Amino acid sequence: MRKIALVVLLIAQCVYAASQPHPLWQKAVELARRNKPWVPGTSHMRLDVLDDKGKSTDNYETFYRITPNAKGVPVSEVEKAEHNGSDVTAAQRQTQEKMNREAEKKGTLAFSMGENIFDPDVQASVQAAPLEETALVGTVACAVFRFTMKKSDGSELSGTAALEKENGAPVEVTYTIKPLPRGVWTMTTVLRYAGGPEGSGYLRDVSIEGTGGVLFIRKGFRTLITLDAYWKNEES
Repeated sequence: MRKIALVVLLIAQCVYAASQPHPLWQKAVELARRNKPWVPGTSHMRLDVLDDKGKSTDNYETFYRITPNAKGVPVSEVEKAEHNGSDVTAAQRQTQEKMNREAEKKGTLAFSMGENIFDPDVQASVQAAPLEETALVGTVACAVFRFTMKKSDGSELSGTAALEKENGAPVEVTYTIKPLPRGVWTMTTVLRYAGGPEGSGYLRDVSIEGTGGVLFIRKGFRTLITLDAYWKNEES
């Protein structure tokens, strides 16, 4: 009986150990918890539609400012917008203001920083495991994790995350999503992190590249979003 009890205990310990996040991943989650109140004050987005040779045939460029409204909720405002070099600020500003009003009615945010696999509130839906390989991202030595995250709408993110080996700070995350949005054939998202007001782990830019189309019409697309001027949202 004592041998059986010992075997059961060992199995239970192994199961418990396997269920615990890796220490570096836990550090990344704690950084996300610390940084959660911080919101970028400025954002710049450029979208390019590409031909079959990767050349831009159509582009949109928008500069945003994100500030708290009367309730302290982050709200995006269009400062400047261009389409193929022509000013379309007025039209884009009206569209954004409409989105803000609709979001306020629903009690949601029109402004979003997208998916955050390190958010403490979503860890129950995230599975992450370290790979044997390491990576040098820029000049930063990183441990590499493979991860999946199941979303409430049934879709799933899967990819890799490079975390700084010394402190677990996220450096770069690359992922795809299944199923893809309608009309999109391929899509890869890359998130890059750097320092901010209270140290490391702040999202600094997001790039999205892919292809899509209808029937035999194929187009590529490339989006780059940069974030800066972080401020602390006391209401979060």
